[in-house]
Amino acid sequence: MNFYLRAAVIAAISYLLGSVNFACIFTKIFSGKDIRNYGSGNAGMTNVFRSTGAVPGILTFAGDLLKVVVAIWISVSILGHENQGLVVLCRYISGFCCILGHLYPVFFQFRGGKGVVVAAGTMLMVDWRVFLAAAVIFLVSTLASRIVSLSSIIVAVAFPVLTFFFYDPVVDKPGELTQLMSFFYDDQKLLVTLLAALFAAVVVIKHILNIIRILHGEETRIFIKKREG
Repeated sequence: MNFYLRAAVIAAISYLLGSVNFACIFTKIFSGKDIRNYGSGNAGMTNVFRSTGAVPGILTFAGDLLKVVVAIWISVSILGHENQGLVVLCRYISGFCCILGHLYPVFFQFRGGKGVVVAAGTMLMVDWRVFLAAAVIFLVSTLASRIVSLSSIIVAVAFPVLTFFFYDPVVDKPGELTQLMSFFYDDQKLLVTLLAALFAAVVVIKHILNIIRILHGEETRIFIKKREG
């Protein structure tokens, strides 16, 4: 199987796995509802927590994280491990197609979530250091602001910065794919940073309404204490 055919198969598998929307699935199982008709209308983990409860919310988080891990694992297995440079690109391509499936799921009328957990899973599979740093940023931001969407946006913006900081250039060469991959080996750090920026752009764009509500002080907060009296 040549590289282009394998890339097409990887993209298709990753998109289809991303299209398995666990927010819709677990909300339907636990409450019989379509999560997209409740709360914020978003088919994602946060809305499941708020609208359906902790158990389906946790299961949604686990499912969304697992599906991108599985997608990238399958994709790398299809590509093969003989060239680490191609493996790096494969992880980004697979993760991006998975997040597209999550945003626009073919199994759920192309109405999905916002891709935050899928992006986090991609970080984990690309570079565990980026994932840990992003997790710390998310936790600190959430504790400080009590706004999950704001923390998600901050982490998305931090993704390309963290990628640039942590990325270690691959030293091997692509052999028969030298011409195809020459641009990658000329400036790997720039390319992977741009790929991470593409993830960030998708997540931020999906949060446009949240950004507007944040600017107007109308975004929902968590851990709000009840007023006395």
